[in-house]
Order: sequence, then C-alpha cells, then structure tokens
Amino acid sequence: MREASKVYDADSRVVVMRQVPKAKILGETRGAVKMIADRESWRILGVQMIGENAAEVINEAALALRLRAKVQDVIDTVHVFPTMAESLKLAAISFFRDVDKDELLRGVTPTPARLGKWDCGSGPLIH
Repeated sequence: MREASKVYDADSRVVVMRQVPKAKILGETRGAVKMIADRESWRILGVQMIGENAAEVINEAALALRLRAKVQDVIDTVHVFPTMAESLKLAAISFFRDVDKDELLRGVTPTPARLGKWDCGSGPLIH
C-alpha cells in the first residue's frame, strides 16, 4: 500500500507563539505551530508553522517527517531554552498536557515525573 493512500486516525495540536518563551523575549508573538500525528502510533504526519523565524525551525520538523519520528521523539530531543525550536517540543508536549500550565513556560526544567503521561527519559531517539 502506498503511504499517500493510507487512512490515519489523526489528531493535531496548535501552539501559538505567545506560549513560546523565546517568542516572548523577541516580542514576536504572532504565529503558531500546528503538529499532526497518528493517534495509534503517535507518528508525526505533518507540521505547519507561521511566524517570525519559522523558516529556521521548520527544518527540524522536515527531518522528523523524513525519519518517520513520533511525537515522543520530538519530546526526547534536546531543545535549548530559550529558542524558537522549542516551539516544536511544546507542540509535541501539548498532545499529552496543557502547555499553558507547563513548567517550561515558567523556566522550570521538566523531569520525567513532571511530564506525566510520557516518560521523556526512555527509549531511543528514533523508534
């Protein structure tokens, strides 16, 4: 079966740039990141971005798609704080909890216990 003809039970999440610490620092809070994933496997099916510096961040999303990465892989990937690339990690985390209440936005380093449903310290980078 060709990939393009497969039917997915997809879910999506949107993180607006005002939720991204680096965007706040830069005063560039217009825009958003939308991540689409398969509900069964959590494989990332697509990412859309609009906003300042989106062209510099979309490369990571393109690589995730090329490597058939899962949402958890993006969560596990190191995203330096604060950077615009962190917006992808926040979009991935938002599948599992509300990032408006996230400790990342308050500058608290997350631990596996704080991440809740997803243990960010387990498994290989790419499944």
